[in-house]
Amino acid sequence: MVQYVIKEIVKKIEARFFKLESIREPVREWLLDLDQDDRKTIGVDIKTVEFGWPIGRIPSNFSPFSTIPQGSAATTFL
Repeated sequence: MVQYVIKEIVKKIEARFFKLESIREPVREWLLDLDQDDRKTIGVDIKTVEFGWPIGRIPSNFSPFSTIPQGSAATTFL
């Protein structure tokens, strides 16, 4: 008999998009304007921070850079 153990993976940091008072999310809008491959590249980098951040390390002003054909995209975690 084979048993599988499913381990719940918990985010260490939750990423949220910047919101204007008008409730617009310009960063999300910008991401949605990119092509699918670029969105995936940036999403993987965000996911790496959300799930892989070292416990005890302060995430103040950390900006991973994603390389996409248009240049570099920095995601800032405050």
